[in-house]
Amino acid sequence: MNKNIINEIEFIINDSILYMNSLGRRQTKPSVGTKKQYYEIVSRLNRIKKTPIEHCSSKNTFYLYRAAWSYVYSNEIDKSLKKLKHIRSDTELIEMIKTIGINLKKLKMFPPDYNFKNIKLSELGLYTSAWQNVKDLAPPSKSKKSQTRKLPTGWQKKIFQQAICQNSKYLDAIAVLSISGCRPSEVEHGVGLQLLDEDNCIKVIIKSRKTHDGKFGQEFRSFIVFSNSVEHLHLTKKMEGSNGELFVKVDKSKNLSEAIRKLSKVVFSRASWNVSPYNYRHFFCSNLKALKKCREDIAVVMGHSNDKSQRFYSFGKKVKDGFGIKEISGTDQVKVTGPEGKQAMNNIIALKKTNAHIAIELNYSELYL
Repeated sequence: MNKNIINEIEFIINDSILYMNSLGRRQTKPSVGTKKQYYEIVSRLNRIKKTPIEHCSSKNTFYLYRAAWSYVYSNEIDKSLKKLKHIRSDTELIEMIKTIGINLKKLKMFPPDYNFKNIKLSELGLYTSAWQNVKDLAPPSKSKKSQTRKLPTGWQKKIFQQAICQNSKYLDAIAVLSISGCRPSEVEHGVGLQLLDEDNCIKVIIKSRKTHDGKFGQEFRSFIVFSNSVEHLHLTKKMEGSNGELFVKVDKSKNLSEAIRKLSKVVFSRASWNVSPYNYRHFFCSNLKALKKCREDIAVVMGHSNDKSQRFYSFGKKVKDGFGIKEISGTDQVKVTGPEGKQAMNNIIALKKTNAHIAIELNYSELYL
């Protein structure tokens, strides 16, 4: 083996080791099923000779493909580096180094963000994801967040009135979704309501169904809510006749979702979309944001243990008339992961004024073998 090849091998090995060490370590390992999904995604991307940014059709698919890409190539590099000490022939060594070099080049295209550095920088307006450069070329999003923004004014009232006309057995459950933003699975478990004397306010008590055995989310959360909506009025009248208390529970959340879908089909017969319980959840979170509630309060009301998840919910454009919420409490402390929005907005405005476009992406050198 000549000296040039040896130097090149040493360079690639050292570069890969340094780069892998610079990434830090994944905080949680993906499940067996997720690993299998990641490898299938990367295999498909390689088969059609596409990268995550070239093949994605939405923000969600881009980040899924990116997560798969970064996991597979970092994992393959790690395995290859461990195998190096067992290689006995020059030919096998050269082939292994070529593989490491190719995988390293691909990993540097979409590196993992284990320490959430890019998320923190984006909140300051100092990072632009690759998705931002192509999102306008993607087809319209089918996400509940995007769909909820486009729903016509008064869509909840129309669906509820249709439920009244049909004497739906899910009337109480639909009303609870509207005034609490809870998950449909939490209505399946049961949501407690108490009517308070002050201005017909309702205290909502929810046991979360998405805590992963208590590791995440809010095991219990409660808040006092007021709304002049027909759903709120329906619940207050019902509680007036039941000692001021009500426990709302459905047999299966899937049946509740199907009932809402059928109601929306009747109300919006020409629409190509269906309303689901998660549209209620997104709309409720939008109201919280419009009220300028702090991220910690929003996290508790939505049943989250950190403030990251609310980024996937609708923005608060206009608060629903007569909507208010107070005395928010949960069983777990909320982890605030980034700066409050004021500094981020100041940075973004400054960037726009200078017409600057700052994108922090890792540059990678070509590897020639």
